[in-house]
Amino acid sequence: ASDDGRTDARADAAESADQPAAETPVRDEPVLIMTSGAHRVDTDFTAAAIGARRLKRAKPEQVLAATGQVVGGVAPAGHPAPLRTFIDRDLRMHEKLWAGGGTIEAMVPLTYSELVDLTGGQEIDVEQK
Repeated sequence: ASDDGRTDARADAAESADQPAAETPVRDEPVLIMTSGAHRVDTDFTAAAIGARRLKRAKPEQVLAATGQVVGGVAPAGHPAPLRTFIDRDLRMHEKLWAGGGTIEAMVPLTYSELVDLTGGQEIDVEQK
């Protein structure tokens, strides 16, 4: 997870679970995983939770291409195209969250429920409990 509380990632997702693994086409898709900067994302566990074969951290140029924003300032919304967004349920324990505001100089305060409403993100656990 980055210091600003998000993991910008890429998921290799199988197009169809009905095809054998050797024949399953793979699609490289950017996803946004929102978590605390102090919380680590278990990539194997989270990949399984979101239905991806694999999950890896995006390179800065991939983040910029997917979001229109640089690492460290990625906002939860307002990207050039919709991103599948996942929100770490552990964020519920914080009264106020601070999300990137689109630049590395800007942060936006919001509650957990506001974050879920704003992003339409799916609530998940990012590590096994």
